[in-house]
Amino acid sequence: MSLLTILLAGFGVWLLVEGALCALAPDFMRDLAARVSSLPQRELIVAGLIVAGIGGVMLTLAVRTA
Repeated sequence: MSLLTILLAGFGVWLLVEGALCALAPDFMRDLAARVSSLPQRELIVAGLIVAGIGGVMLTLAVRTA
């Protein structure tokens, strides 16, 4: 399995989950967007780095086990 295949599959799953959340719980998504937009910039940067790090580890594990 190529890296491109894994990236496309991961992106597809991300879009599937986000689309389902928007369709099934639009008020929750609006509230979440409002909360994220009200976060201080530093906290948003730290949260983004943590999530990106977790995603990088998950992608590395997926590539090594494929």
